[in-house]
Amino acid sequence: MVYRDGKGKLAASLKELGTVTKASLADQVVSILKLYILFGDLKKGDQLPSERELIVALDISHRVAREALTILAEQGLAERIQGRGSFLKGFDRNWLLSDCTLPPVAFSDTWQLVLTRCAFEVGVMPLVAARITDDELDTLHASLLKQRQLVEDGESLTREDARFHRLLVQATHDDMFQSIVQSSLFEVVFFYPGLLGLQDKSDHDILHEHEAILETLHTGDGNKAMLAMRQHMDAYFKTFRI
Repeated sequence: MVYRDGKGKLAASLKELGTVTKASLADQVVSILKLYILFGDLKKGDQLPSERELIVALDISHRVAREALTILAEQGLAERIQGRGSFLKGFDRNWLLSDCTLPPVAFSDTWQLVLTRCAFEVGVMPLVAARITDDELDTLHASLLKQRQLVEDGESLTREDARFHRLLVQATHDDMFQSIVQSSLFEVVFFYPGLLGLQDKSDHDILHEHEAILETLHTGDGNKAMLAMRQHMDAYFKTFRI
């Protein structure tokens, strides 16, 4: 579901739903919004993020934000009301699912995806420890340095947190694992847990746990690496009582 604060504003940052590259910016924002609708348990009449919220959360221009919301309206997903914002119209969930890039297995339950993430990221750590190269360790170390700087500056860790986890999966050197996490449907659940209201850790805690994971990889101990990742996923395991 979508988590809102007492004032009715979106409590989940749009930045946690996706990142935007230079190509086809508006289309990428539209894709992120569709995933937001799909997994946010939104209903007809619910308000969508405003242009301002999109600008701040995704670091995009006013023109791109406006164009993305216009595209949603043209596709029949949203109604734009002057002075009030954009509101979700009735939509076919199956059509929206088909419009997203799906993994080989069709998951209809968001929580099943979350559980899959837990098992996946913990389970691949011994392989990461066995196959990671010195260059990849250096890249992870550079990521931690950037994370420390972001924390010191009081800036969001979300994007670099997601990048850190992608780098770990890349270190498996396994094409199948790479294809799994490149799916846009898995993208939200694997790398942006704030969408589901599960990320209640501070950025300081996340940084500390990332440091512990990297330390185990330097030793090459797969069991310790797996344990460090499991501790990092603690909020999920508590949710599932695993």
